[in-house]
Order: sequence, then structure tokens, then C-alpha cells
Amino acid sequence: MKHLSYEESREKIYLLRDEGKFLQAIEVSQLLTNELLSDLVTTNIPEQQNTIKKFLMNNYYIEGAILRQVNNLFQSEILLHKGLEIAFEYNDVRTISKIYSALANNHFQNGNLEYSLELLNTGFSYIENTDFVLEAIILQGNMGQIHSMLGEFEKADEILTTLVHSLELLKKREYLGNAYYSLALLKYNRNQYEETIIWLVRSIDQFEKNNKPRNLYMSKVELIRTFIQLNEIEKAEETIEQLNQITFEGKGEKEELEKLILFVNIFIKRQEYTIAIFSLDSILTNLDSVEQVVCKIIIRFLRAVIHCLSNENEKAIELIEKIYSEIDSTRYIIHITQTNYIQAWAEFNLENIENAENILMNSFKKTKGKIFNFDMFYLTKNFLVFLNNTNKNYLLKQQS
Repeated sequence: MKHLSYEESREKIYLLRDEGKFLQAIEVSQLLTNELLSDLVTTNIPEQQNTIKKFLMNNYYIEGAILRQVNNLFQSEILLHKGLEIAFEYNDVRTISKIYSALANNHFQNGNLEYSLELLNTGFSYIENTDFVLEAIILQGNMGQIHSMLGEFEKADEILTTLVHSLELLKKREYLGNAYYSLALLKYNRNQYEETIIWLVRSIDQFEKNNKPRNLYMSKVELIRTFIQLNEIEKAEETIEQLNQITFEGKGEKEELEKLILFVNIFIKRQEYTIAIFSLDSILTNLDSVEQVVCKIIIRFLRAVIHCLSNENEKAIELIEKIYSEIDSTRYIIHITQTNYIQAWAEFNLENIENAENILMNSFKKTKGKIFNFDMFYLTKNFLVFLNNTNKNYLLKQQS
């Protein structure tokens, strides 16, 4: 029996995943799957067969979740369903809930928010009355986030506030940080930045007490973003410095990139556009991996925003065309919506009002019914009204 060998392979997969080396993690996982399937055929001992199948179940789940990180959602879906089939065979409700959560993440990434919510509710139903508190928190946190993105703020608030109160009542303090963090994200989505800070500070306190550096880092990043929104730049910079003092396994290039982008947002707030563009270009030259395509999109998007702010609209449109060539309109609907908005902004600055209106109208139609970002949806709608009125005035001016 190769129990130890299986464990070692699984630990290696976890390590590579945490380091952001997703393609390598998938390669090791595939080797482990082949080994498990081969051993399953050659053994006739029921106890060993059960052990192998449970390892296989877990490996399907892990690889399925990692495949989402490299945007191979089709293969991810196949493996997750294979894992789910074995989990049902052993009535492993914890794994069932985790796989439903992973499937929900896939559909969330595709912009299918309603179906993602349905999957989360199904996963939650399997562990609602169990001791798997952390899994329940993750599911409820994600449910609250989707309700928030659908504009169902009251429902999101109800789910997350109930979750917080339950955990406080049960004195499950080791899980409170996650619940506080989810509630903070809801407040941020509602542009309630002062309340966002309150819940983030509470989450930070819990993560420090329970020695959860990775979660602590995430809360600090959100705190910085909130300070930037409130134009409290000094506080944002002080908190960025604190990120350097937080260490955890797997911390590396991704976190450094995230930190640099936070600095770029500060430069934009200060209207230091030349420094911001220089910083973005220096980041972009180091992004060669397929796994970093989303980072490239975000960086080019920020650069396009700066060009619009600097009234360099042709440059903004040129960058937007590059973004369109890199993103799939379904998979990255949030980026498509934001890019449409910036393209319309650039066209408006060039007095191509009809073009701007057409871009936003198409974006509005595309995202209605599967709204990925509630604020972006209404921003687009309000801009359309503005463009419509501007266009009427522009035509009247031409006629006169």
C-alpha cells in the first residue's frame, strides 16, 4: 500500500498551489490520479480500495479547483463531478459541500450568478446542522457576496449578520474573522466605507489573535483599498508598509504584484499619472505567464483609465483593443463591463457620442440578468442616460 506516497504527492500539490505554481500542481495531480487508478485496478482488498477511492475523490476536488485558476473550467467541471460521485458513494457531506462550493466558483467566474447561488445553497444544505463550521462560513460568505452583487443587499446583509451573531453566540471565535471579513466586503460593495473599516478592523483583530497571517494579509489589503476610496492616502501608505511584516507560506510574486497595484491606485488618486503609468509598465514587462492573464487585464485597464484622465483618448482606445483580444466576454464579464465603460468614456472625450452610447447599450444588454458588478451596472445605466441627453443637445446645437 502506497499510503505515504499518496500523502507526499498531495502535500506537494498543496505546496505548489499555495506558491501559485498552478500548472506544476496540475501535472503532479495528474500523475497521482494515474497512480491511484492503476492501484485501484490491481488491488482486491476492500479496505485498500476504499482508501484509494477516498484519495482519488480528494485529488479530483483539488485538481478541479486548481484548474479554475488557469481558466480551464471545462476540465475542472469534469473532475469535480467525478469527485462528487465518490463523495456521494461514501456520504462524505464535508467533501460534498466543498465540491459544490468549487462548482459554484466556476459558474461565478462565468458570470452565472443565479446558478452559482443555487449550488452554494445545495452545498450548505449538506452541512447546515453539522460541526463543519468553517465550510459553512465559506459557503454563507460566498452566498452573501453573490446576493450583494445581484443588488440584493438586504438579503446579503441578513445572511452575513445572522452568521456573525451565531458565531458570537456560540463563541466560535476562530471563525469570526472570516465572517467579519465577508461583512466588510458587503459594506464596501454598498460604498459604505466607514462601516467597511469597522468590520475589517474586527477581522484583523481576530486573525491576529488566531494566528492566521494569510487572512490577516487579505483584510489589510481590503483596508488599504477602503482608505484609498476615502482619500485617506497616508493611512493607506502606512498599512501597505504593514504588509511587509506579514509572512506566510506561499507569499511571493502575487502579493508583491498586488502591493504595487495598490501603490498605482494611490498615484492615480494623487493625479501623479506619469509615475502611475511607469509603474504599470514595469509590472507588465514581468508578466509572461498564462496564469497571470487577469493581472495583465487589470493593469491595462488601469492604464486606460489614466489615459482617459489625461485626455489621451486614442491611447486609451488602443489599450482597450488589447484587453478585448485577451478576454472572453463570458468568462471575464466584470472586465468586459468595465472595459466597455472606459471605451465609452474615451469615445465621449473624442466627441464620438453616438459610438459611446452604442458601446454602453450593448454592454448594458449583455450584463442585464447576470450582473457581475452591481455598481458597474448602474454606473453604465446612468452614463447611458447622460449620453442620451448630451447627444440630444449636441444634435440640436448642430441643427441650429
